[in-house]
Amino acid sequence: MWLQLGVQQGRIAPEKGAVKDASRGGKREGAGRPATGGTPRQPVTLRLPLHLISAAHRRAELEGVSVTRWIEVAIERRLKRSR
Repeated sequence: MWLQLGVQQGRIAPEKGAVKDASRGGKREGAGRPATGGTPRQPVTLRLPLHLISAAHRRAELEGVSVTRWIEVAIERRLKRSR
């Protein structure tokens, strides 16, 4: 059955030269979740000590905000102080 569907090594393998259906995969105009805020955002990956991550999670929970928002405010405060 799997061979009849064109499945090879755990993925669907289209024939060579086949045109991919436009409704599958790839970036499309207007696709995806719309932005919720007015400020453009970009994902950032950081490697932090576990104690800092735990503290950020605890403080965000106590303040009733997301961890992302708590870290954003903490960075903004620190940057304003260093001017």
